[in-house]
Amino acid sequence: MDVAEIDLSDMGFWERPCSKREAAVAALRAKRPIAFFEEPELPSALVDLGRGPGHHAIARHAIVQEISRHPSCSARRASPPPSPTFLPRCSSSSAG
Repeated sequence: MDVAEIDLSDMGFWERPCSKREAAVAALRAKRPIAFFEEPELPSALVDLGRGPGHHAIARHAIVQEISRHPSCSARRASPPPSPTFLPRCSSSSAG
């Protein structure tokens, strides 16, 4: 599976069969364990908060554990979100 085609912010992704979603997450885990996804534009009928900055998806448990040990890496920020290159510097190892 091509990780460039995976978009966890796309609601259609979550409508796929579980096996397809699991395969996509496995591909992210193997090829792009820290991935950034733009926040989707939602119809104003659902929510009128504007478009947010997006989010990072962390696909390896070891990276989640390492980030959680460093509050400055995982602190919620209103804007801007940390760049994908910021998060790996927070990790002292390349565990995964």
